[in-house]
Amino acid sequence: MLGAHTRTRRRFTRDDINFVQAAANVLAQGIERKVAEEALEESEEKFREIAQRSFDMIYTCYHESGIAYMSPAVTRILGHTPAELTGQKCRDYVSPLSLAAWKAAQKKLARGEPVEGLEVEFRRKDGTTAFVELNESPIVEHGKVVGVQAAGRDITERKQNEQLNRQAFEQIERNIEQFAVLGDHIRQPLQVTLGRADLLDDAETAAIIREQVERINEYIRQLDRGWVESRMVREFLRRHERD
Repeated sequence: MLGAHTRTRRRFTRDDINFVQAAANVLAQGIERKVAEEALEESEEKFREIAQRSFDMIYTCYHESGIAYMSPAVTRILGHTPAELTGQKCRDYVSPLSLAAWKAAQKKLARGEPVEGLEVEFRRKDGTTAFVELNESPIVEHGKVVGVQAAGRDITERKQNEQLNRQAFEQIERNIEQFAVLGDHIRQPLQVTLGRADLLDDAETAAIIREQVERINEYIRQLDRGWVESRMVREFLRRHERD
């Protein structure tokens, strides 16, 4: 009677164990993927929040599909809205003067290397240009560079100031050369004129000549002072530029 109530225990076969392990692995992978997707979404959301408030132009651009994201700062810098640039190619807005530097940076990014401090002149919506300093990082998927993520700072004002400084230096250099040449050219004939005045028998005429020579000498001294001041200004600007 006792044997009639005894239940036979089912033994797990190797196939049963393998099935349970496979099911557990699938569940684990699903959980890991879900956690990874949620972490990625959270990371992307934080990135967008930062980018939306950033003073710099932040964008993501893919080789195949073009610009996928552009921060609002682009409107202030280039005049375009983010919507106008979505799907566009970044290169199409690069000034011809910056294409060589742009291409060199793209080759570096293609090797998986970041690019820092790249100065690029972009065409603005109104036809003018703006200088942007870019820091770029390659986007890598499955071991292949498929795009770039970049942050750009408007340096147009700085570049304009640099241009004004160069023009000032050039003008100062021209002034210094002109002062030196004028002084030499005027002094030589003055000495000759003054020597001839000393040989004149007419004292009144000689005095007039000496008076005029002295007036011209005073102009030359003014040129000399201008030459010295120009050199001082040049040295000041150079020190300031280094600072």
